[in-house]
Amino acid sequence: KLCPPLLLKPAWGAGSVGQAIVGTPEEMIKAWEAMCRTIQEISGEKLIEGTEQQFVVEEIIVGDTAAWFGSRSDIADYVSVEGYVQNGEYHPVAITGRFPCIGNFTEMGSFAPCPLEPEGQQSVLEVATVAVNALMLENCGTHTEVKLTSHGPVLIESAARLGGSAITEVIERVYGVDLVGLVTQVLLGSTGTETNGRSNEPRGAAAELSLIGADAKGTPWSSERIWDSSVLDSGVLKLSRGTVASHIPSLTVTDGSGIAPYRPELGITNCAGILLLKSPSVEQVVRDAKHIFNSLGDELECNEVEVKPASGW
Repeated sequence: KLCPPLLLKPAWGAGSVGQAIVGTPEEMIKAWEAMCRTIQEISGEKLIEGTEQQFVVEEIIVGDTAAWFGSRSDIADYVSVEGYVQNGEYHPVAITGRFPCIGNFTEMGSFAPCPLEPEGQQSVLEVATVAVNALMLENCGTHTEVKLTSHGPVLIESAARLGGSAITEVIERVYGVDLVGLVTQVLLGSTGTETNGRSNEPRGAAAELSLIGADAKGTPWSSERIWDSSVLDSGVLKLSRGTVASHIPSLTVTDGSGIAPYRPELGITNCAGILLLKSPSVEQVVRDAKHIFNSLGDELECNEVEVKPASGW
C-alpha cells in the first residue's frame, strides 16, 4: 500500500522527463495516458519495444528545508555528494547544495559550498558512504543524492558516475579539485590521488543554473524568448558586486535560438543551456541565481536579436 501523493515516472526515463504527481486513481489514469504521449513526442523512436508504457510509481520523500537551513526558501531540501572510489575505497570530495526544483522535480542547478552545519554535513556523508559502499565499486566517480527530512538524511539515489550538468566545474571553481582529471588518474591506476575537497577551504562560491523558460517558482514564460548570451555580462541583470556570470557554449543553444516556455512534463529537456556564476560568498551566489531565474525572461524579451534558422533549412 502506497501513501499518496505519488510520483508516476517512466521506467526507462531520466531527468524528470514524463513525470507526474498524482493523488487519486482517476488522476493516475489520466497521467499515464498523458505521459505515454509525452514520451513518444520526445523520444522519436522506441529504445526497446514496449518500454514507452512501462512506468514506476513511488511514494514521495517529504523534505524539511527549515530543519536544515532555517527559514531560507531559496535552497532545496536535498543535496548531492560528489566523490570517487579508488581500489574499492570511497572518497567523498564535496557536498553541493541545490536550488528548489520546479514542476514535477525538474532540477534547476547546484551550488557550492553547501551551507550545512558541520553535524548536518557529517550525517549526510554517513548516508552517502553506506550507499556507495553497498554498491561494492572498484574504481569510478560517484554521485549520490540525499533528501533532508525532519527525521534525518534519506538516500535518493547513488550512481557510479560523476555528477551531470556542470557540477564538476562548480567543485573545481570552489575547491580547486578537478574531479574529471582525478577520476581519470584513478582509472589509469595512478597513485596518490586521495584528495578530499572537503578539507580544502572554499575559494568563494559558484553555481551552475539550468537555462529554462520559467522563473524560480516554475511559472513558465508567457512566450518564447530569443537567447542572447550578452545579457550575462552586459549589466542589465543587475547582479551583486563581485558576481560574474557566464555560460557554457558547448552545452547552450547558440545566440538567436528560441527558448520555449517551460512544460513540466518535458522535465530537463526544457533546458536550453547551462549558466555559471562565481561569487564571493554562498549567500550572494544563491541570491543572484534566484534573481537570474526571475529576471532573465524579461530581459531577453526586450532584446532585438535576429532569429537564426535551424541548421539544414
